[in-house]
Amino acid sequence: MQLNRKDMRLLNQLLSFWVDRALLTDEQSARLRQSVKEKKNGWQLMARYAFYCTIVCGVLAIVAVLIDEKLVELLLKLFDASAIIKSAGFAVTAVLVLYFGYQFGKKAPGRFYTRESFYFLGVLLIAASDWFLGQALDTGIGHFSLLLFLAFFIYALAGLVLFSRTLWLFALIALFWWFTEETYYQAGDSLYFYGMNMPVRFSLFAAVVLCFSYLMSYSSVTRSLFPMTKIAGLLSLFVGLWGVAVFGNYDSIARWSDVSQYELWQWNLPLALACGVAIWVGAKWDDDVYRHVGISFFVLLIYTLFFEYVWDVMHQALFFVLLGLSFWALSHFAEKVWLKKQT
Repeated sequence: MQLNRKDMRLLNQLLSFWVDRALLTDEQSARLRQSVKEKKNGWQLMARYAFYCTIVCGVLAIVAVLIDEKLVELLLKLFDASAIIKSAGFAVTAVLVLYFGYQFGKKAPGRFYTRESFYFLGVLLIAASDWFLGQALDTGIGHFSLLLFLAFFIYALAGLVLFSRTLWLFALIALFWWFTEETYYQAGDSLYFYGMNMPVRFSLFAAVVLCFSYLMSYSSVTRSLFPMTKIAGLLSLFVGLWGVAVFGNYDSIARWSDVSQYELWQWNLPLALACGVAIWVGAKWDDDVYRHVGISFFVLLIYTLFFEYVWDVMHQALFFVLLGLSFWALSHFAEKVWLKKQT
């Protein structure tokens, strides 16, 4: 249940009063407090979404710079120092920015998004330092996944020390990116790595991260970062399994293209089973994350099968009519469930 700030204050006063009068125990009062959350007001939601937009725009800006060779050359000309000096300069600047953000957070603990904005700037500076370090140490072998692992280590360490979700988020992104690039590098010219193509091995790695996230819940140092790690591992697992459902475990696009969709049906089973398990876990332990992910990817699987089996044998007009009707039925069903919960 969610209450606004005024109702939350009244509830806390009532619980304290009942505990003082021995009508409730401290344990019962604590359980009741945990079952109620404060409803976020409009300005707080605006601050959150604006911060998310800041992160997305920052990432898109970096990508835009990296894919523009002329802009990269111009930036390199602006700095006459060697790559290692540039790397060290960005690293020192990143440390100063992170320290400033930490001090700001101590003085204004309620300014969460402002503090995390400083940490996001630190993320960008660390990425720049890592990139220039790669320029300095480049030997031409193309093993730049080592730089991604270094970025993961730095982000993870800084996230644990500063209790920053932003830094930990980018640590997880760097970790999954490192695994993808490292397995590609180790596989060489083949798309197989120990007999697994990318969707299969990505799914297994995401499952390992998901299992590891539950170990984090047992430590006071990592407990606050457990929900984010769980969500990242769970989403990555289902994205990987969806890739398996579409591409199977084939080692080339040519071989996959030669296989009929009816021969790929067994690769849909892992995702279907995972959806069932997630929905069951979400219902049994009242975990909205598992429940929503399970339902969402089950619907995605149904529509994926619809595209795979029907697109080539049905007129496109009829195809989209049936697709629209299915979305209408889904909307109608969701609306009925929502109205039932309101009563």
